[in-house]
Amino acid sequence: MNKELEKTLQTILDKSIEVAEKTGEFVVEQAPLLLQEFYKWHIASAMLGILLGTFFAVCTYKGFKRLMFLEEKNSYADYDVFAYVLATIGGITSIVIFCVNTYDLIFILVAPKLYLIEYFMKD
Repeated sequence: MNKELEKTLQTILDKSIEVAEKTGEFVVEQAPLLLQEFYKWHIASAMLGILLGTFFAVCTYKGFKRLMFLEEKNSYADYDVFAYVLATIGGITSIVIFCVNTYDLIFILVAPKLYLIEYFMKD
């Protein structure tokens, strides 16, 4: 029984080594494609963030414009303070989203290797 167990364990070990070698070869062969996909995904993600930041900024601008119109007509209500606070927070948030994603996009396009290193060094 002991020899049979050793034979089974040896077979499992041999298969495990073979799978590990094939996995390593796959990663080495596919590394350029993996990097391209990594960069494409992060570029697309940053561009989506820029678009969302721009969209929120436009919505906030239209909200402020509407509030100013109502203020000129003296038809604003008691909730205007809340609307101003909400519009201000929305404006600040949209600017932050836009700036962070623009920074990421520029970083990826200008220094892709440095971006890769910094990305994987984050906790």
